[in-house]
Amino acid sequence: MFTHSDYINFLNTISKTTKTHLFKNFTWNVPGLILRHDVDISIDYCLRLVEKEYDLGIVSTNFIMVTSPLYNPLALNNTRSLQKIVELGSEVALHFDPTCYPGASNEELLACVVKEAAVLENIIDQKICSISLHCPSIHGQFPVFKNYINAYDPSFFSDENYISDSCMSFRGKDPLEWLHLSKTKPVQMLLHPLHYQTESPNYQSIFENFINQRNVVLNDLFTLSPAFVRDIGKFPLFNINTIKKS
Repeated sequence: MFTHSDYINFLNTISKTTKTHLFKNFTWNVPGLILRHDVDISIDYCLRLVEKEYDLGIVSTNFIMVTSPLYNPLALNNTRSLQKIVELGSEVALHFDPTCYPGASNEELLACVVKEAAVLENIIDQKICSISLHCPSIHGQFPVFKNYINAYDPSFFSDENYISDSCMSFRGKDPLEWLHLSKTKPVQMLLHPLHYQTESPNYQSIFENFINQRNVVLNDLFTLSPAFVRDIGKFPLFNINTIKKS
């Protein structure tokens, strides 16, 4: 299922099968699908999916990292993308990494959540209501923060109502089957945007594509520098696919 075309086909199935809900206004015990995106490497990747979802009347909750080493939500193109996601009726929420604050107590982590949420609130001009934790199964921390809806709250997160594509694996669960389950009960489905950007369903092609796109950004930023043009030229610094063949 891990290609862009597969995702478009899957969205068509969602639109014909079930109703989607946002975390922030979901009433528990109401049947339907809570479609969740944890945005790990690119807000552009997320917007690309949300635009397709909007065309089919589907909404999603999109969890954004303020502490990401790979993207800056305050960069102009990213702020515009986040505002566009909200305009399309989907939710922008906080993807929180507690390992960025080693040794912090739960009270201190809550203060960090409030500060990070404020960054996103200033961008989208809306309150941040929902949180998902970044890689909790790896770092083993599952803090719950008052006044926020937590994607890992037991009400949303159990073997009976949660399916995820983490590490490009549904762990024996069939996403189509879970869509049909959502007609009779609430289901949370986590789909990472990075998995659905190419037509080759493997991490090598995904990250090669990402590196080449970042290279174009780097080139655009520095082409006004005479020294850059002198040393590099007017074309992108490299293409990873070309390097592999040489």
